[in-house]
Amino acid sequence: MAENEINTIVAQGIMQGRPDGTFDPFGTITRAEVAAVLQRYFRSIGRRM
Repeated sequence: MAENEINTIVAQGIMQGRPDGTFDPFGTITRAEVAAVLQRYFRSIGRRM
């Protein structure tokens, strides 16, 4: 499915998955988690939010 894409964003430090090391693409995500992901993404491309 999207395994390569998930591995890429995890390797880049943009997303970290769950504390137990799993990744649940159909799970829920909080606003705070979305904000953290966006912040890490923009930092990874050299832009500030």
